Parts: sequence; structure tokens; C-alpha cells
Amino acid sequence: MTNATYNIANMQSHFPNVNKLINDKNLTKTVLKIATIVPLVFALLKDLIYNVSIYLGTKSMDEEPSILPTEENIDVIRSLLLKYTPMIFAGKACPRQRLHTHNKNVQEHSTRLGGVFSLSEIPHLIFKKDVILMIRGKEKLQDTAKRINVDLRNDNIIFANRVIADNNFQYLKIPQTVKFEIIPENSKQRKYKVLAQEKLSPVMDNKKPKAIRDVVLHDKAVEELILFILKTGYYDVDDRNLLVLQKGDKYQIGIIDFEHIDLSKLKIALHGSQTIAGLFNVLPGKKALIEEILRSENKEDLIEG
Repeated sequence: MTNATYNIANMQSHFPNVNKLINDKNLTKTVLKIATIVPLVFALLKDLIYNVSIYLGTKSMDEEPSILPTEENIDVIRSLLLKYTPMIFAGKACPRQRLHTHNKNVQEHSTRLGGVFSLSEIPHLIFKKDVILMIRGKEKLQDTAKRINVDLRNDNIIFANRVIADNNFQYLKIPQTVKFEIIPENSKQRKYKVLAQEKLSPVMDNKKPKAIRDVVLHDKAVEELILFILKTGYYDVDDRNLLVLQKGDKYQIGIIDFEHIDLSKLKIALHGSQTIAGLFNVLPGKKALIEEILRSENKEDLIEG
């Protein structure tokens, strides 16, 4: 008799019901459920402690949030997305696709086209899903449909992060982002794509994010923002997408919403359009500096709108 055989026989003599336990499929399912739930419980406890600390005044809202779209939290985020998939992806596609849910744990954010939501269990993240539009031959709608595709958003963010890293920009920050592909049980392998993004914590003024024109930005921060725009073609340059972030004794610029990247639209990035302010209007006090940097980059043709 081998040692392994002896150990099993010895265990069975002391625990006569061990065979029943080993073959109990319900027990196996329970163990698997516990293995899935435990990390989620620990993550939610971390978040609870964080929020209680804020309430008691022992932690600032500007400190690093507890659950970010990082490698260690992937399973937690995925399990919550699976849990709420029927509500997140319910409803037919329409020009203003909404979540079609009254569940208080899934909050939709008011956007022009929809598809942006958050989950109460992980409030420091924001999610973006594909929005499928009913296109009836209108070029404008067709162009919009392309911009709100999860894959394209993710590709743009990867590109933007590479530009920041390659140029060692110190004054710009992009939210941490992870793309999820969710395949719910009994879905016939239908795949849903979602972006999970860190929710940046901007400097606030009377409960509203402070505009970057209202803080003293280092000239280097303005230079990095202009170079970022010129290198990426990011053109949705507006107060709503450029957030003032506090990092130590300096201000950073948080850049969000990467649906709009196109090197052919740099004039819009700088001078704006009907729906976009443009950099000259976002930073009117930096007009001379913006023009100087454009000249140094041989982009004089972009100075005039």
C-alpha cells in the first residue's frame, strides 16, 4: 500500500462521510461560490472602511480610492458586471440608448447618447459600454456610432498613454482603464464589451469641479497639453474633459473622454466648434504662451481659427 493510499484509507476511517462530501456536487458549487464571493466581500469592506474614514475626517476624498481597475481587482469588477449584466444591457438599441433599469445599484449618467453608468458597490469607477445607434443613412450619426465603440475608445486610451509615457509628460494624467469582455451564463456565447475607468478626483469649488482657467497652471503643464493635442489629435478640448487635479504642491491636468481623436481636427482642438470650446477659449489667459509653443512646433497655421 502506498503512502497516498494509506492516507486516504486512514482519513476515511476517521471520517466515514468523506466520500459523500467529495462527491457532493452541491458542496462543490457552494465552495466555488464562496471562492468567488470572498474577494468581492473583502473589496467591499475596503471600500466601506474608506468611506467611513472620509466621514470621520481621517481620510481625504483626494486620496487614492480603494478599488481601481488594476490587476488585483479584475475578478471583483468582472463579478459585479456579470451580476448586473441583465440590467446593464437590457433594452433595444435606439438613438438614445438607456439602461432600462430601476435597480438603485446601477446608476446611469446623463450623457447625450447614453452608455455611461456606475455601480454603487464600486463608486470610484465609471463604466462605458457600446452604444448601438439606428442609422438611417445619416453620415453624422454614422460617425458618432464609430466614436462610441468600446474598442475604439480603448485603442485611443492606449495610444494616448503611450504618447504620455514616450514624452515623459509629468503634468498630464489619464484615468486607469481596463476593457472587459463579459460572457454571461446561458447567453449562447454572446459577448458584451465594457470599459472600466478610474473616476478622477478633481479639485472642487462650491461642489463643482474647478475650471483649469481658474488655477495657476505651470507653463510646462500648458506646453505638455499642447504637445499632447498635436501628437494625438485629441480635439474634444473643453472644461468638462480637462480636470484640475492636485498632486502634492502642483496641479495636474486630468484628460477624459477619448471618443474624439483625429489629427485632421487640430483647428477644432484649438479654436473650438459649436459644441467644443477649444484650447484658446479654455485657457484665455494663456493665449500668448499657446501661440509661442505652436510657433516653436512649426504649427503657425493653427494660430488663426
